[in-house]
Amino acid sequence: YKYPKENIIIKTILRSYGGLFENFVAINEYSLSKKTQLTKNQLTIALEKFQKEGLLKFIPSSNNASIQFLVPREDDRTINLISKSIEKHQDYKTVKAKKLLNFIENSSTCRSKQLLNYFDEKELTECGMCDICLEKKNATLNTSPKLDLQLLNLLTKHKELSSKEICTHIKANEKEILNTLKILLEEDKINYTLTNKFTLPKK
Repeated sequence: YKYPKENIIIKTILRSYGGLFENFVAINEYSLSKKTQLTKNQLTIALEKFQKEGLLKFIPSSNNASIQFLVPREDDRTINLISKSIEKHQDYKTVKAKKLLNFIENSSTCRSKQLLNYFDEKELTECGMCDICLEKKNATLNTSPKLDLQLLNLLTKHKELSSKEICTHIKANEKEILNTLKILLEEDKINYTLTNKFTLPKK
């Protein structure tokens, strides 16, 4: 189109009114002119031009004007003009939804860091006050340094062990053992294999 605002007019009408492809729909020319930053006269001229081109049927009125789109919904001159922007918007919403789900399901990263990441910001320090940070603190307090050494020595001897196997070798509270394993994993002192076993990092 040569008219600079035609694409904007079509987008605005489609976003503002429903049923345009099935029936005549009453439109508010004053409201549309404000949204498209056109005068009412410029908007009317554009709508009359669309009608001449067979894009829509326009019925001007002293009170309420009405329009109906005459081309199929998938026509290049209508929906396809804005399909890319709609698709981009949907992709953006999908990414945000996935980030929100990760925030809910993530039980290892500080909530503050996750929220800042959701808003595309980066934060290196942990808040120390969220449920995850407090759980890490409690786990650290409940972990004996001797248990760290016991686990590392056990994995040095047996190479690979599951958590159940580790619990049979070490006389300690199961929850304490699991907390210690979690901390050792976070500190990269041990690794977790594809067969769900713990092992020492390869040197």
